Amino acid sequence: QSSVSQSTFNMSNSMLGAGIL
Repeated sequence: QSSVSQSTFNMSNSMLGAGIL
């Protein structure tokens, strides 16, 4: 469960970074 949560957070962070760029 923790791994899935971290993966989701990582994906969200990636999309956020792409939006900023």
